[in-house]
Amino acid sequence: MNRIPINLFLKNETSFLIERNHNFAKITVMNLPHLSKSELTVLYYLLWGMTVSEISILKKKKAQTISIQKKKLYSKLGVLNDLTLYRDLIIQGRVKIEKNI
Repeated sequence: MNRIPINLFLKNETSFLIERNHNFAKITVMNLPHLSKSELTVLYYLLWGMTVSEISILKKKKAQTISIQKKKLYSKLGVLNDLTLYRDLIIQGRVKIEKNI
């Protein structure tokens, strides 16, 4: 894995605090349909820029399992691909990312 692993700390139901190289970001999701805890975790890792392979290594799951969770997540959110994930969630105000917390 080329990227430095990140630690994911569940802060509450809608926010995660993510750390990478001693830099912190708070990711908050709002107005989303009901997602499983696994789908929500995958969403946060995807928003941080991790690939399915990187997430699978971090979560110690098969890449196919993470890919299935990603497909279910995208289906629930009405997202077609990674590019529309950012467009649909960030620009529409469904996801807020605060860096250097």
